[in-house]
Amino acid sequence: MFQHPNSSLLSSFVERWQPDTNSFHMPWGEMTITLHDVELILGVPSYGNVADHYYSQEQIIAVIQSDLDISDSSIGINAQNLAGVADSPRSGLSTEQRAACYVLYLLGSSFFTDKSGNNFPGKLWSLVKNVSSLGGFTWGAATLPYLYRSLGQASRADAKKVSGCWSLLEAWIYLYFPMFAPPVRAGARLCKPYIQRFAMLGHKMENKLIDLRIRLDTMITDEVRYTPYRSDEIIDV
Repeated sequence: MFQHPNSSLLSSFVERWQPDTNSFHMPWGEMTITLHDVELILGVPSYGNVADHYYSQEQIIAVIQSDLDISDSSIGINAQNLAGVADSPRSGLSTEQRAACYVLYLLGSSFFTDKSGNNFPGKLWSLVKNVSSLGGFTWGAATLPYLYRSLGQASRADAKKVSGCWSLLEAWIYLYFPMFAPPVRAGARLCKPYIQRFAMLGHKMENKLIDLRIRLDTMITDEVRYTPYRSDEIIDV
């Protein structure tokens, strides 16, 4: 995930998001992020078991309290609480449980971030607690609708914070709209997943929002790269 998101660039695209169609409205038409993009950019599978849960709010709270001995809610597990039980050898957790805590921390801080940035979805614990089954879930198919929903919320006039996998959106913009992309780092042209090609190594790249709005307003279709991936590109996940 990018250490320093280009917030102005992301904001200029969020302004063009239409929740009714789940797409960005451009002067020449519409575009959106697809499952194919998620798989190639993030390197996560878009096939397999549905990453969903079948428990009530009360059941999720009870499981979290029983497994981790913390009193967080089903809405979110506090990051500090999670890190505390995962890092402490005296937490009473098994090696697999501590590994699951670490996986939950990774998912909550990258693919499924919330607006606070400090709470991870409690319902994820029912999926990650069995570490051996993690590779069988469609994490890509869960990440994309979560981002769609977050974009819809962020596009509202009264929205002040954002959530979701914003590094996915930023890398997608760089791939399809090369005029905004930073230089590809040396030796990274063949990196998989694609997000690694734009690891900016702490470099913060910002543009003025008003300039980006003008640039998008005057963009023509020939400036869009519609096929940023090679036809023979295969991601091993």
